[in-house]
Amino acid sequence: MPVGWTASGVAKPRGGTGGPPSGVLRWPEAAAGGGRTAPPAPRRSRLATSIPAFGTRLRRFNQAARHSPWFALCDLDRDECAPTRQQRYLPDPAPGMCFRIAVRSVEAWFLADREGIARLLRVAKGSVPFAPEDEPDPKSSLVALARRSRSRAIREGLAPVAGDRRRVEPEYALMVSEFARDHWSPERAANLAPSLRRTIERCRRFARDGRWR
Repeated sequence: MPVGWTASGVAKPRGGTGGPPSGVLRWPEAAAGGGRTAPPAPRRSRLATSIPAFGTRLRRFNQAARHSPWFALCDLDRDECAPTRQQRYLPDPAPGMCFRIAVRSVEAWFLADREGIARLLRVAKGSVPFAPEDEPDPKSSLVALARRSRSRAIREGLAPVAGDRRRVEPEYALMVSEFARDHWSPERAANLAPSLRRTIERCRRFARDGRWR
């Protein structure tokens, strides 16, 4: 059963109680194991409004994960390294908890699908970074690519004009969500995003064995 992912939240099955998830990522269909019946899908909650709030809620989710499976995902941002953040926020994960960190943000995972993002932004594939997880600010890198788009609508819809203090235009979230839902290839992206590859491996293990580890 495909699972919806949120950028800093916890997942639940698509079509479950409360409707489809509001997140921007999705577990590849292939993770369900070629038509096998998947184990009970992880639950989710709404996104946290800040990293400290997410850390507090994560500990509550971890308590719930003693009884049912949960999946949580957050960005590394400018933190020193993923294991350090993981140890700080969740040093003792429950058996049902899978807490993963995108290096340095989920935008790096989108950039890692170089073919898909080039098609979305209407830029040359060669202009998309080869090592997106090494980008200091993947969101800024994605917006910089949008500024080079052959499409005026994309340039104006995603990239703020000079002097605008906003990092992105309002259409950014909608366009990126649509890309992730309908066009992004996690399989292609996993080749250039090690943190995504490890996350997919965990999800496939859960689909196959009913456990994260």
